[in-house]
Amino acid sequence: MKLIVSLCIGLVAVVSCDGVCACPPPYDPPSVIAFGQIRLNNGAPAPGAAIRASITVASTPCVQDTMRFVGLADSQGRYRLRVRKETPLDDSTCVFLRAAYPGEAPPTHEAILGPFRMRFSHPAVDSVHADFQLVPLAHP
Repeated sequence: MKLIVSLCIGLVAVVSCDGVCACPPPYDPPSVIAFGQIRLNNGAPAPGAAIRASITVASTPCVQDTMRFVGLADSQGRYRLRVRKETPLDDSTCVFLRAAYPGEAPPTHEAILGPFRMRFSHPAVDSVHADFQLVPLAHP
């Protein structure tokens, strides 16, 4: 019985690890905030539009690179999202934002904004207000 109680206590101690037992905090990468409104070319909101970001570090040329998914606009076409950077902190970073509608299907409308020079930090301090006016994609 003492063995079972000891194992239970040990298991609880391992599972409930906190700062007292020197567990490392979960990694939270440096980030910035992007927010704004996404509208279609007719002025209507673009609910559920997908937002992607391209991030390059300050030590490289400021060019659009691979776009990574960041999040979706709400039912009114508004968004407020954290854009995270997995690379180390530096003075500034170049960010491009892309909005595409619809967000969870092949897009029929899109727009790209940027570059924005931003300072990534933890917690996020820098932000960009980017309103999109999407244009229809040309299909062959």
